[in-house]
Amino acid sequence: MLVLSVNYRGGTGYGDTFLQGMNAGYFRHADKDVLSGVDELVRRGMADPDRLGMMGWSAGGHMTARLETVTDRFKAAVVGAGAVDWPSMYLGSDTRWQRKEWFVTPPYGTTARRDLYQDYSPLAAVDKVTTPTLILAGAQDERVPSAQSVMYYRALSALGVDTALYLAPREPHNFRELRHRLFQINVQMDWFSARVFGGTYEAEKAPASGKGEDAAETDAAFTGAPAE
Repeated sequence: MLVLSVNYRGGTGYGDTFLQGMNAGYFRHADKDVLSGVDELVRRGMADPDRLGMMGWSAGGHMTARLETVTDRFKAAVVGAGAVDWPSMYLGSDTRWQRKEWFVTPPYGTTARRDLYQDYSPLAAVDKVTTPTLILAGAQDERVPSAQSVMYYRALSALGVDTALYLAPREPHNFRELRHRLFQINVQMDWFSARVFGGTYEAEKAPASGKGEDAAETDAAFTGAPAE
């Protein structure tokens, strides 16, 4: 398995113009940068165009959700703690850092650049998504509130897209509990194994805690998070 991680425009390391590549247009260049990297790997014979998957967390989750709306070339996707509706993300998140640069104005008021918020919100084009999508988030996430994941799950479900949602109890933006981290790995590997490679995945088991709690009980608490 080969993993491609793209430093798309809006990232660091290539000067100020590159860094500001998301200003006044969050996905104006970034999603195209990722797809150009995939194209290059396919051209070199390093990636099979019929067995592509994608995943990301936080900004990578935003990107994965966006890519689903512009291409159907991926066989499966995992959206982790991703924003899909930028107006509610702006007001619901515990930070508005860089939002003004990306979207020029807040999403409210008579002078708001609602076009930028709308154009770059994956939820606005969710009817174009056909990629089987696993959605993961922390139930107590304040950076990208879990409501973003719930909205995306409900929209995809209503459209008949193969999807599943897991909210990790007690978890913030990045999972801290080791059992939740293990579950995260297992469920992602299972999702890709079945949908990209047409195979099965044998999940790794967590050791007993010594407090009468076993892996199955912990996983059940995770998978039982509200998804409806």
